[in-house]
Amino acid sequence: MNISVKNNITAKQAQSGRFFPRKWMNVAALVVALICAYGIVQGGLWLNNKYQQVSHPPTLIYGTWIEDNVAPYLAENIVINQSGVTVNGGVVSTKFSFDGETFRYQHGTEERVFRFGLGNFSSMKLDTKVAYQPVYVKTL
Repeated sequence: MNISVKNNITAKQAQSGRFFPRKWMNVAALVVALICAYGIVQGGLWLNNKYQQVSHPPTLIYGTWIEDNVAPYLAENIVINQSGVTVNGGVVSTKFSFDGETFRYQHGTEERVFRFGLGNFSSMKLDTKVAYQPVYVKTL
């Protein structure tokens, strides 16, 4: 007899509308939890970005970079400073990014990506899809 009474109570709650607010509260709690998780992930990414900027400041790569193992009259000359990137005397970009492993800047319609060795900021290699990948050496 108790079973039928419970079923009647559940049916009456569903008809009266008191049963559904609990489901909406569960959905709302789930949405709030997802928003909090998203915020935590974004906060972690932001902190990681700030750590990378502090541990690998762009000043590590400021200077003149000359293409290595090429005839001097053909060697590309890249100057990196706080104003931007200059290639062979012409400014090609005023914005660049450096994350400690890669150096990137936009050269016309092409994004140029250079990779550094582990902890070695005296030479960098241009990451290209062709067989020739030039190496650049920092001069003093």
